[in-house]
Amino acid sequence: MSPRGQTIVAIILISVGLGGSGCTRTTYGAYEDEPSEVPLLDRRVAVEIDRVFYAAPPECVIILPTRGTLDFEAAAVIERSLERHLGQRLPKIIGALARHRLERARGFNLSDPTDWIYFSRETGCGAVLESEAHAVNADYFLVWAQRSADLEVTLRRIGDGTVLWRARHLAQRSDGGLPLGPISLTISTVEAGRFHGDTDILPSLIDDAVRRIVASLPDVR
Repeated sequence: MSPRGQTIVAIILISVGLGGSGCTRTTYGAYEDEPSEVPLLDRRVAVEIDRVFYAAPPECVIILPTRGTLDFEAAAVIERSLERHLGQRLPKIIGALARHRLERARGFNLSDPTDWIYFSRETGCGAVLESEAHAVNADYFLVWAQRSADLEVTLRRIGDGTVLWRARHLAQRSDGGLPLGPISLTISTVEAGRFHGDTDILPSLIDDAVRRIVASLPDVR
């Protein structure tokens, strides 16, 4: 292949890597899968389901406060999204609002696993859902911008601490591109700046990540 052809191929690959592709698909694999085994254009969700889940799926789940270095608004978005999507898979969900009310009324502290037992007795819920934001990032390089959310959730039985299900996914979106001239430089700069300043991107991206994660959980309603 000529140098010009190699340059064109490189530009195409970079554009695909930055902006995504219509051929991109979501795939599900085990936690121990090596990154090299994941196809380049796949959105990979790492999943692990214990056989105990199938034998005795939880009737009720308490969504715990999201952990991680993120602000209150982003944490609230994650918890609301989890409540909405899990409600399509499990019979009963106690989300943030109901959890806060019970914590205030009964003096519980759900950051302490000891209080899970008391909370469980009060609500009849036998499982908790832990969520952690490993990273929620916004990158901006004038001609290219990206948002990413790396989320992990763990469904745990309160009585013995058994992990019934866990899943992790890195969701990404980007805009802008590789400028090839003055006109494309202007277009890429405008697109990247508009993307970076769009406050609707993060909630939508988080919801995408949660939706893909929860899709790996069997529907037991």
